[in-house]
Amino acid sequence: MTSIFRKTYLIVSLAVAACSAVAQSIRPVVRFHEGDNPFAPYADEFLSGFMQTAADCPESGFLQLPFVGDPVLVYVGEKDSTQFMAYATGYEFQKRDPRAGRYEVFLQRYGIHADLTAHPAFSTQIYTFPDTTAEKGFLLDIDHATAPSPAEDMDVVFIDKCTIRAYRRSPAPGGAAYFYYARFSHPFTTWNVRRERVTIENGEKHSRCKVAFTFPLKPGERLQVTSAVSALSTNDAYALVEGHRPAKNFSDKYTPTPRVADAPAAQETATAKSGASQSKKPSAAADRASDRRLASPRASKPTAPAALPEHPVEIATRQATLRAAFYAAWAQLQQLPELRQAKGADELLFAMAARYPAVEPAATPAETDSLLRRSASALFGAKSGASLSNEEAAWFIFNVLGLRPQDGGQRFALTRPRFNVATLHLRSGRRFVIYTKHNSERPGRIDRPALGGTRLPEPYGLSRSDIQRGGILEMKIIY
Repeated sequence: MTSIFRKTYLIVSLAVAACSAVAQSIRPVVRFHEGDNPFAPYADEFLSGFMQTAADCPESGFLQLPFVGDPVLVYVGEKDSTQFMAYATGYEFQKRDPRAGRYEVFLQRYGIHADLTAHPAFSTQIYTFPDTTAEKGFLLDIDHATAPSPAEDMDVVFIDKCTIRAYRRSPAPGGAAYFYYARFSHPFTTWNVRRERVTIENGEKHSRCKVAFTFPLKPGERLQVTSAVSALSTNDAYALVEGHRPAKNFSDKYTPTPRVADAPAAQETATAKSGASQSKKPSAAADRASDRRLASPRASKPTAPAALPEHPVEIATRQATLRAAFYAAWAQLQQLPELRQAKGADELLFAMAARYPAVEPAATPAETDSLLRRSASALFGAKSGASLSNEEAAWFIFNVLGLRPQDGGQRFALTRPRFNVATLHLRSGRRFVIYTKHNSERPGRIDRPALGGTRLPEPYGLSRSDIQRGGILEMKIIY
């Protein structure tokens, strides 16, 4: 009888495992909101990460993305029609077979080759990083979801320096819960946990939780992440990866954590360095306390410069002519002797400021709009003989970015950008993001610009050091 019971139990266990494993899937998330929205800056050419889901939670999962340098762990615009993930990247599919759950993707911003495979019980992600002294890392966006998520209880727990678990739960009785387990091929040396509570467009307050790890990879070494997601428990996610249940069950009991204060979306938490090796599995309560300490502001660790992408300024716009004209003007000015040694968008822009006209060629916003359209047409039609002087090209670049040089380029007055999002890759490896909400081709003016969540006083402007520190400049257009 005992033998029959054991055989029956084994068959049932295998059947349950097979059922749970069938839909472990991982897929690139190119865009959060589908459909054409005139205010959507997050165009299809940007990829926000790789979403992993499972059979028991097909509508929600965990978003993952490798990075190089210093990632910006915030949403810009939040989860509304103007959402933009500041850590997103341009991409190129090299191989893809969605039915088999296999993708090979090149991440243009970071120079990373990603090889993703969904196996029956888990997913593997293999990342080949460029040869750079900049930090190489892995980002886990816990709050990201493909549908509105009421989750308020989110956490990451460091089991040891090669394995982690995370969860996202609704505190309501019977609310949805999702559990994540991952094993890294190399131990991580630093982590950065970011928690905040933000107000979205409709006035609701939502919690946010993200974590970034960095790894001491040598040139040529690849990072492999083996991970699984379950809506049942952490123990189930663990078993899918490791092939057996944990020796000691993980507790998924809901324990309310102190709510963080409301914070502006652009507030950045500094990197925290891991201390002694975590040879023993810490308790969930200890890890939560540790996480809260790590999430407190402290001095930022300088990062080595990353390998800059092909374009030091990335732009998001649905206007193909404007995009082409911008890069044509940029290429024209980069040929100047004083710009050939400049590195990073900040150095290039500061050098270009010397070419900015001493007198503004357009006196009013309407004249500026008209001149920008003519300039874009000339730059776009350069092959047919139309051209701009270097001063005109400099004026065009700064005005479409919304930055007008003053005092010889020591300060920059803010004007209405023509791009919804522009990401400046700085020489330091940081990024300066210009995000413009409710932008369109209609004439309008900027309102309530904020740098790092702090409102700027009038007259609106930035200094060189404001740009060099990196961060996010947010503004909206009123008509």
